Amino acid sequence: MDVDEELAPLLHALRSHGVLTVASCTDLADAVERLWPSQLSNLLTARDRATVNYGRVVADRPAYVRMVNGGKAAPFLVAAESAGALVTRSRMVAQVAFPRKQLDELTELA
Repeated sequence: MDVDEELAPLLHALRSHGVLTVASCTDLADAVERLWPSQLSNLLTARDRATVNYGRVVADRPAYVRMVNGGKAAPFLVAAESAGALVTRSRMVAQVAFPRKQLDELTELA
C-alpha cells in the first residue's frame, strides 16, 4: 500500500498495536488541488461540521490519519486529543488531524 513516507512511522506504530488505519495524508488539500480540483469546493463545505469529514483537513491543511473507531484505537485517540490534535469520531471511524511538526510526538504516543 502506498503511504506518505513521513507518516510511515506513525502508521507502523499504530498497526503494531492492532489499530486498523483506513486513510492518511500529509497534505490532502494539495492532492485534491492537483488531482481533483473540481471537488475542492465540495470538500470545503463540510469543514464546520463536528464530524469526521475531509473539509477541515482540506481547509486547515493538517496531516491526518483515519482509523477504525474504538477498541485498540481508543487509548491513542485519547492521548492524541490530550496532546492537542483534533480528534473527531463517528460510529465507525475516527480521524486525528495534526500539524506535521507534531508527527514525532504522536508516533511516540502510538
